[in-house]
Amino acid sequence: MKKNNNTNFLKDLIDSDFLFAHSRDKGNNAKVRFQLSHQKSVEIVNILDLNKSIKQLIRMLKLSTKISALSIYIWVEDLSTVEILNHLLEKENLSVPVSVKTTPPSQQGDCQSTQLLLVLGTPQGYFKSSIYYNFFQRNIFLVCKVNSEKDKHLFGCYKIFNDLRDMKKIIFLSIIINKSIRKARLKA
Repeated sequence: MKKNNNTNFLKDLIDSDFLFAHSRDKGNNAKVRFQLSHQKSVEIVNILDLNKSIKQLIRMLKLSTKISALSIYIWVEDLSTVEILNHLLEKENLSVPVSVKTTPPSQQGDCQSTQLLLVLGTPQGYFKSSIYYNFFQRNIFLVCKVNSEKDKHLFGCYKIFNDLRDMKKIIFLSIIINKSIRKARLKA
């Protein structure tokens, strides 16, 4: 059964094009380039690193469902991604509150609630390191970055190297988030 689940997961990775990278950065070790012909080449993300990173994200999301007074904040690049994620995440069936926005999280007075931050793509203000230093003091914990940028500082978070400009990749990632934090169905 476990072998079947692993092969299904790898098949889903391939079907969603999550293995394919489309970045301009040629010096990155997170991907492998295959030359198909003189003019065509394909870049594939390192499958072992990708598998490990996605499983870490799933475990972190599942653990977040067991902690009360916790919310998940997803910081994205553009409004179309916000609309897609809001539509795909069935918020009434989730055990943890989720908010998706194009601006960095801010927590003015409510220090009792802890937020887990997922960064998808490279939103505006992403490269300002001063933003990240203030998160910890405001109970905001950066847990995962999903983009194709080479980061100098990971700030103790997981990194999934991928380019989220493809709609299939956003849908695949939203399904992972949705299934990981969905409420347990009551048995009738």
